[in-house]
Amino acid sequence: MHSELDRLFDLRVHDSERPPDRSELLASARGCSGLVTMLSDQVDEELLAAAGDGLRVVANYAVGYDNVDLDAATRRGVIVANTPDVLTEATAELAIALMLGLARRVSEGDRFLRSGVRWDWAPTFMLGSSPRGRTLGIVGLGRIGGEVARLGRELGMRVVYTSPGGPRPSPYEWLPLRSSWSARISSASTVRSSPRRGT
Repeated sequence: MHSELDRLFDLRVHDSERPPDRSELLASARGCSGLVTMLSDQVDEELLAAAGDGLRVVANYAVGYDNVDLDAATRRGVIVANTPDVLTEATAELAIALMLGLARRVSEGDRFLRSGVRWDWAPTFMLGSSPRGRTLGIVGLGRIGGEVARLGRELGMRVVYTSPGGPRPSPYEWLPLRSSWSARISSASTVRSSPRRGT
């Protein structure tokens, strides 16, 4: 991809995992028709002015665009693009991984084994518990919440959710974020860890 872009454009690349400092970013932007920015880059009037009147697009390499002054870009006729939905699955998978790690005592078991403490096998030693049949409560059924809900259901969990906008068409049970939510969740089976002494 880099070689193709280099063939088509006069390409300037900040080839480092560390973000450029502000002065480098401003200098590199001069005369550019397009900028690919990171969430760590403040895209404001100063940067847009440094790029000049030929700037047509700012492509923000991030799901969000809090770092971009949209009003300033609009005034200059600069299109702003982002990368929505690229982290939905990864974020949901990490949420499920953390939940499974807690239920199955993965981190606890890892710490225990690394401690070097002598142990003997027993039928319930580090057994943990299954999420199957438990209740998964989701606050906000957006893209990530929806994917967490889907994965939870695949694991055999009952999924309930609440959302500020009220119920939406979905296969999951909606509960208002009021006392009924607290009562329903507190009475349901939840996933929790049972730490061992010394871990």
